Amino acid sequence: MMTFIRNLVRKPDNSVQYVIILTKADKNVRKGRIRTGHVSEKVLDNISLLLKQKWGSSYTSIPIILSSAETKLGADQIWKYLKLAAQV
Repeated sequence: MMTFIRNLVRKPDNSVQYVIILTKADKNVRKGRIRTGHVSEKVLDNISLLLKQKWGSSYTSIPIILSSAETKLGADQIWKYLKLAAQV
């Protein structure tokens, strides 16, 4: 995943609204045997670091959405950005 993000933002284009969607959030972090529905802070920190290296201070404008098809986590946010993209 980190290689994909490095390649994706190699040359930032300010005319494009990037959105990062982290899928399978219901399966990523476990506490004991219970899945918590979160992404580890280490993963989020790594993503933020890569984005900051490529985008500088404007990296904070890139939303990161946690999603899960199983629990429908993030579905509303994903549809919001898809609708915005369709209007372009």
